[in-house]
Amino acid sequence: MSIELGERQEGEEASWYEPRRPGGDSAGFIALLAVVALAVVALAAASGYLVANRSPTVYGAQAVIFYQGKRVDADDSPAERVIATQEALIQSRTVLQPVADEVGIPVSRLEGALEVDTGQNNVLTVTVGDEDPNRALALAQGVTERYVDLVASTASSSFDSSERSLQRRIAALERRAGQPGPVGENARARIGDFEQRLAQLELERSSQARARAVTPAFVLGDPLQPKPERGAAIGLVAGALIAVVMVTLLARRRFRTYRR
Repeated sequence: MSIELGERQEGEEASWYEPRRPGGDSAGFIALLAVVALAVVALAAASGYLVANRSPTVYGAQAVIFYQGKRVDADDSPAERVIATQEALIQSRTVLQPVADEVGIPVSRLEGALEVDTGQNNVLTVTVGDEDPNRALALAQGVTERYVDLVASTASSSFDSSERSLQRRIAALERRAGQPGPVGENARARIGDFEQRLAQLELERSSQARARAVTPAFVLGDPLQPKPERGAAIGLVAGALIAVVMVTLLARRRFRTYRR
């Protein structure tokens, strides 16, 4: 009987050191994983919120521009490409350099603070951010005015040159138009041709590209930064990814322990 008692005690001691099989404590382990995951997600979201909230306040100024492109044939570039070209023009140093010089900031700083959004119906939205709301307003207004003037001057320069050339020719022919005979008749006929070309030139000018500010520059009601809710959202996503990785590793480790 003492032998049986000894074997029973040895069996009980052996079972004390034997790893538990999944079953009784699996619910507790799952609860532990859930707590760890929630803690990681909450900590990451809170960290993102705090970091974003500590960034300096950046005010935004905005203007809305309507671009009317010239009438093009079906073989020409689509409207999307034309608007993309105008977006690139607004962001070019041809537009930004004079504005930056006037306000007194490096043009690289203006390039980093500028955002151009293209919407439907040939609308371009210009947004400029700065820690000084008055400077943000001046920058947005300057960029808008410079772009509108540049579009107008580019569209009209070639027409102005052609118009001046035709007017000079007409003035030279008018001195001979009063002469009798074939010289006067030829001069008067050529004057008529040139006047028709002038009228056609005006029609072409009216169909050329133009831009205008439909909404003048104004300071936005809410600052562009900080955006703590955006930081919290980014932290939430990052925390969720980290939590998934941690839970997966812990679950695999526990499963390997049981297999041993």
